[in-house]
Amino acid sequence: MIFGGKSQEYEVSLRSADTFLRYIDREKYILYKIGITRQGKWYLYKGNEDMIISDLWERGEKSEISISINEGCFITEGGEKIKVDKVILMMHGEYGEDGRIASLLELAEISYIGCDFFSSAFCMDKQITKEIAKSVGIRVADDLVINKNDLNLKSTLEKAEMLGYPLFLKVARGGSSVGVLKIENKKQLKKGISTLFKSCPKLLIEKRVMGKETEVAVLEKNGKIIATGCGQIEYASDYYDYESKYKCDQNQYIIPANLSKETESELTELSKKLFFALGCRQIARIDFFVSNNEIVFNEVNTLPGFTSISMYPMIMERQGYNVSRLIDTLIL
Repeated sequence: MIFGGKSQEYEVSLRSADTFLRYIDREKYILYKIGITRQGKWYLYKGNEDMIISDLWERGEKSEISISINEGCFITEGGEKIKVDKVILMMHGEYGEDGRIASLLELAEISYIGCDFFSSAFCMDKQITKEIAKSVGIRVADDLVINKNDLNLKSTLEKAEMLGYPLFLKVARGGSSVGVLKIENKKQLKKGISTLFKSCPKLLIEKRVMGKETEVAVLEKNGKIIATGCGQIEYASDYYDYESKYKCDQNQYIIPANLSKETESELTELSKKLFFALGCRQIARIDFFVSNNEIVFNEVNTLPGFTSISMYPMIMERQGYNVSRLIDTLIL
């Protein structure tokens, strides 16, 4: 298992890793824990596992480790070569979910669980994902894409006015609601653009979609979908950003989602269609807005959280896959 990393979602990764460690069957598997610091240093971690979630693991017993591309294994600073059957990635956001670490594992021919480099990279880019969704007949929110290097602010503000306030301003490449701002007027939009361009060179200005946030968990094995399920979130804040997702205890998670059978069936079919259109494999969470049985696609998460408040494992448990069984299904 690899956890941590340089992403803004480092803390979420630690939470997911903690859940994984609590539920994996130690009698079935020999488990190596590789932690990546916020600065990008790799360590084989042998310390107290409770120190991971509290972000004290760097003080525990550890040794430097790296990947050998030529030998297809991990190598410790003492020269020990560690061959593994599968790598579990508990790395959300940049450097993990965006496919970069997957590409490194692929170069070393080390097997890992989850989406490959290409689909991870596609799904991390909201613009590309929405274009693929539209190409297979799935409705998406109207938006405006702006790039840092060729921004025409006056034209952008005029086009945004045509979409109508309030709007949502998002980084094009990001996950777990990082880099999402609700925009009420032109002044806020100008400030938001300046702020978010510091973290991503491409932004989406998106028309607000009224509807309940509805998430579909997809589990695939050998090219066949073996489980899907829907859940809904009623969040306490005005919109579902990083703070409300991970630092608010007043959100309500409704599983199964409060939907008609027809709408739930349609969401399931749309999710399967998009899962394969994007080249996903094994695992993904696909998010929609649903209002009066009208469905609008939002985004795809190829490394859904495994935390205690993460929708993916909660939905899967309702489908008969508790975390232990889910881990077994992904590994075996």
